Amino acid sequence: MTRMTLSCLALALAGLMSLVGQAGAQAADLLWYGQAAVRITSLKGKVIVIDPFILKNPKTPAALKDLSKVGKVDLILVTHGHFDHTADVVALAKLTGANFGLNADMAG
Repeated sequence: MTRMTLSCLALALAGLMSLVGQAGAQAADLLWYGQAAVRITSLKGKVIVIDPFILKNPKTPAALKDLSKVGKVDLILVTHGHFDHTADVVALAKLTGANFGLNADMAG
């Protein structure tokens, strides 16, 4: 992983901890979809998806290649603008109604 990706993941986890408190963060559930795509679910049910490259990701298990199976999503975070980090952002946001945050290199 790049330093920027690790920094974004650390920031996402810090944000999650602030949403649910330390006890919730210790009990968070992490689901890896392959590549850099992950879903973090807090003890209180807050869900963050990072770098949603799921549908065409060769590392994503076949059973998880259906965006409707992702379930509720509160926030989508994107570490950088490469296809293998952004492919399913729009579809997942439309499906779940989640807001998304982009890295500064993707603005404008």
